[in-house]
Amino acid sequence: MDTSNLIAQYRADPQKGFTQIYEAFADKLATYVRRAFGLPEGDVADVVHDAFLPWVEGSERLKTVENLSGYLFSTAKYLAMQKRKFPESPGSDHLDAIEPASPCPSSGIEDVIVVEKALATLPDEQREAVVLKIWGDLTLEEIAHLQGVTLQTAASRYSYALQKLKEKLAWND
Repeated sequence: MDTSNLIAQYRADPQKGFTQIYEAFADKLATYVRRAFGLPEGDVADVVHDAFLPWVEGSERLKTVENLSGYLFSTAKYLAMQKRKFPESPGSDHLDAIEPASPCPSSGIEDVIVVEKALATLPDEQREAVVLKIWGDLTLEEIAHLQGVTLQTAASRYSYALQKLKEKLAWND
């Protein structure tokens, strides 16, 4: 995703630029936090809100951001990890409350439940790589930078995760 226009718009008109940045990234960040970290919806909303808060406040340091995707996903990752480490209220994993779906889902919601349960079984790093690539629309290079690993490691995590998901999602054959 080319974000240079979004950054330029923000630098020229922070209010309009923020709106465009929010529209381009809010859903992607929410999906990333929900699927990569397994947070309940309330915490997902908090993380997304907090990730965008400095942009609303018009922090001067944001005008120097060059990699918008990297900045937003890194911020969301940090905030989500803090939420997982220090939850505000005790509760079970939101996936535990989901009724099991049939092996051959027939409706959209069942598909989502099956995919989320399959994602939840992956190691954190692999799950994060899949979510960032598929729902975050990040390149493997951006994922490597965000995870602090080499490009080869990020590519391996993504590949291994896809292999495991293919096995778990047998209805996809």
